Amino acid sequence: MRGMLIASVLAIVLMFIPFASIVTYPCNLFVTLVHESSHALAAIATGGSVESITIRPDTSGLTLTRGGSRFITLCAGYTGATLFGVVLLVLLHQGRIRAAAAFGGIFLLLTALRFGASLLTYATCVVAAGLFLFFFACNRGRVAYYGMSFLAIQCMLNAFYDLRTLVEVSASGARITSDASMLSQETFGLIPPLGWAIGLSGVSLFLTYATLRKLLR
Repeated sequence: MRGMLIASVLAIVLMFIPFASIVTYPCNLFVTLVHESSHALAAIATGGSVESITIRPDTSGLTLTRGGSRFITLCAGYTGATLFGVVLLVLLHQGRIRAAAAFGGIFLLLTALRFGASLLTYATCVVAAGLFLFFFACNRGRVAYYGMSFLAIQCMLNAFYDLRTLVEVSASGARITSDASMLSQETFGLIPPLGWAIGLSGVSLFLTYATLRKLLR
């Protein structure tokens, strides 16, 4: 638990340090990869297929799918990033370090490496999967525990950060393609993008609260 608290504090502090984005940039690419991979897995799980996953230098991403439940696939991005962090934290809390490392590596290899459509996507996947493999190999050390705790917290915090941006953009009325705007189209505009942005934020908040409450007991 101490490692998770340290990782949480470090992740939060980095969000407010000037130029810290230089350090957190690789983490942002990683979180985007998890986000897009979650879209891909949701499409496959609902009977669809994945055409490609693309990670852009500005840390945005795009997943092209065909078939399956479009609604579930669109909801899976931000929620998936949060759940990825939740699973890692739970496994680490249980002392199952190798299981956590295997989960992270397999999750990325089954999606991004298979469906990657750009050099940056492949590079991010290979580096991230390699890092989890390293954690798997050194499971007896604190490095693996602290390292994966930090990545898990980054996934959960970055989900909040991205959702905050999504809420701000939606509230401003700016025309931008996002998960929220596409979900609004799926519901024939009955729920505006801002409503979906707030809803997705609420789901991530609930998952994070429930997880931390359980682990801190």
